[in-house]
Amino acid sequence: MSVRLGKLPARYDPRTIPLSAVLARRLLAVPPSWDADKGLHDIPDGSDGNDEYGDCVIAAQAKQLRRFERAEHGRWPNVTTKEIVTEYLRQTGGADSGLYLLDSLKVWRTRGWVGGGRLEKIAAFGSISIDNSTKAARTQTRFEFKAAMAGGLGIQLGFMLPIISLEQFDADKPWSVDGHSLTGKYAVGSAGGHAVYGLKYGPDQIWVSSWARRKQPAGWGFVSAYCDEAFWVIDSLDQAKYPMLDMAQLVDYLDIATS
Repeated sequence: MSVRLGKLPARYDPRTIPLSAVLARRLLAVPPSWDADKGLHDIPDGSDGNDEYGDCVIAAQAKQLRRFERAEHGRWPNVTTKEIVTEYLRQTGGADSGLYLLDSLKVWRTRGWVGGGRLEKIAAFGSISIDNSTKAARTQTRFEFKAAMAGGLGIQLGFMLPIISLEQFDADKPWSVDGHSLTGKYAVGSAGGHAVYGLKYGPDQIWVSSWARRKQPAGWGFVSAYCDEAFWVIDSLDQAKYPMLDMAQLVDYLDIATS
């Protein structure tokens, strides 16, 4: 399968709203498993140009945009490969050079981009904790991943993929560390940076939509080793059906954070 990478190294902005601060205002009980596509069989995901261009950052946004629109309007928007590639090249200035995930999310929130023939913007986004230093920290990170997925119709994830992940993908196997040390084919970033849409989780792994595969499994150990940034996204505060996050609490927090 032909694939391309295209996420640039993680960037940090202290103004990014941490999910932990929102959750501190309301502790959520998250389900043990969750799937954005449960009961759906007509999902129009494809490679979104990521077999020819390093447009994975925009492709990941497009995959989440489709779920947003279906949840809000009961239909799949016709987000085309041409629209995705056009926006990617617009953000890079015309070069096939990859994108910073954080910077592109800012564009999605402020200027927006055309998908399905309409200008689409998100209302807000924030960071998800990635801390694997202790067992307690890893537990908190997994909780935030689950809360953000179930509460916001998935998450935007950035990985610094190892070479072995491409081999596992080609072999239709889960992304896994398999107990190996992070050297050689398992070295962090040895394949490059890649952005994906996280849309399902269970006790032992998550599933991401990457390239033309709608659900690529990744073990929690793999996520801990290679995920270098993660973001929750709120599409529309007044329309979207978010089953977990309390919009009144979030709006209150946003007002405080931006005042």
